[in-house]
Amino acid sequence: MTRFQALDVEKKCTSCHREGFVGYANTPRVANQKLDYLIKTLSDFHDNKRPNMPRMTALVRNLSADDIAAMAHYLAGL
Repeated sequence: MTRFQALDVEKKCTSCHREGFVGYANTPRVANQKLDYLIKTLSDFHDNKRPNMPRMTALVRNLSADDIAAMAHYLAGL
């Protein structure tokens, strides 16, 4: 199990972004996005610079920069 997969089990990312992280309706696809975009977006949620999605802010609030990087690298590679 990769570090991100362990984080996903804990954070339940696929409950909104769906299996394969393909998104659905108003939930964006995060699979195969650009690495810098993913890191910036996750970091912005973490730092509450994107308060429009309180659930995302709550999910990533306690992640370290290394956790965010691991998540972004995994998603970018899908």
